[in-house]
Amino acid sequence: VFVEPFARARDAVGHEFTHGVHNERAGTNWRNCESAALNEGIPDVFGKFIEYWGTGSRPDNWNWGLAHAITSDNQGL
Repeated sequence: VFVEPFARARDAVGHEFTHGVHNERAGTNWRNCESAALNEGIPDVFGKFIEYWGTGSRPDNWNWGLAHAITSDNQGL
C-alpha cells in the first residue's frame, strides 16, 4: 500500500492535534487501560469531526477508517 504525505489526511492531522489538546488539558493518567483507551478514542472521533466539518454529511455515512485519504487502496491505516 502506498501512503501519500500524512498532512493530506485531515482526520489524521486532527487526530494528532487532538492528542496535544487532550494530553495537556484532560488530566488523565496512564495507570489504567481506560485512560489509554480515551487517549486514543477521543482523538479518533475528533479527527473525523474535523475531516467532515462543513460537508453536510451525516456520521452514519462517514468512512470511520483513519487516514483513508492517503492510502492507495483507500482503506486507511
